[in-house]
Amino acid sequence: MFSYLRKTKVKVALIAITLYICITSTTVAFSQTPTQLPNRITIGVRTNIPVIGKYNKDTKTVEESFCYTFGQQLERELSQINVGIIVDFDDVNNEGKGGEFPRFQGLRNGSHDIQCGSNSISPRPGVIFSNPFYETGIKLMIKKEDFNQYLKKISGNNRIDLVKNEFKIAAEENTTTYRNLKNQGFNIQRYPSKDAALNAVISQPRIAFAGDAIILRSYLKEGYPGEIDFNQNDYIIFPERSRDYVIETPEKYGIAISDTGEKSKYSQELKNTINRVLETPSLEQERAKLQNYEDGAKFSQSSPARTPVLLFAIGFSAVAIILTLVAYRIK
Repeated sequence: MFSYLRKTKVKVALIAITLYICITSTTVAFSQTPTQLPNRITIGVRTNIPVIGKYNKDTKTVEESFCYTFGQQLERELSQINVGIIVDFDDVNNEGKGGEFPRFQGLRNGSHDIQCGSNSISPRPGVIFSNPFYETGIKLMIKKEDFNQYLKKISGNNRIDLVKNEFKIAAEENTTTYRNLKNQGFNIQRYPSKDAALNAVISQPRIAFAGDAIILRSYLKEGYPGEIDFNQNDYIIFPERSRDYVIETPEKYGIAISDTGEKSKYSQELKNTINRVLETPSLEQERAKLQNYEDGAKFSQSSPARTPVLLFAIGFSAVAIILTLVAYRIK
């Protein structure tokens, strides 16, 4: 009788511990925190660099890319604030068209909460930025025949000086690329859109197209996303070596966040959440892929890492199951 009571107490104690662990793990993983965030967060995806943002207009879905992994990880992080929050994607759909199609219009008119893409961090009305997720620099895209004639046999800083003296530089107006090169003494030619700037490079000798290195790499690897006849095999990126740029001023990309109207009530909370997401292992892997892409290297895809909180909850649940089995095996 005494032995039976003792075993019964052990069983009750184990079951109590099991219930406590289940409740605790659920609370840790899916606790509800006071928030002003809406139940749906929409990410506008820029598609000028497929390795950063790749949107399928036929299926209206984002394919594997930095923005896709970012959106998945953001939804996991937001679920720890409110399990009902959903993250979805939309196409920005204004690449290369210039000022008539403002880049951040979706953030300002309320259709997007976030914009993911090659957006350089700079003051913008109605927009705030996350911490940088990638840093690149300005290079030039030059016709191979111009490169071979003027630059191939020259080395060192003389090459940059020759470009300043002998080449016109085409750039889209109202961009950080245009402003930074203008301040450094280049013969910069302003165009209303990327399409117009690249058309000038195609049709004229000794004119180079200026852009962020990773963007130019994308044009040569994937083709130009605008509506012009561009043969990527006719061009070379200058300077040729990876991480060598025509000026030292870096271009830092951040996640753009709407900070206007009703969205300004939760923009700072969303920014803090995004900054946490950008520090996760899965996003660190994505940043390494971006650098490899810019450098011209190949990379392999890997599955995004689970968040520590989810691993913690899974571990707790496993222990709970084991304890339950032990409890019922006691005779």
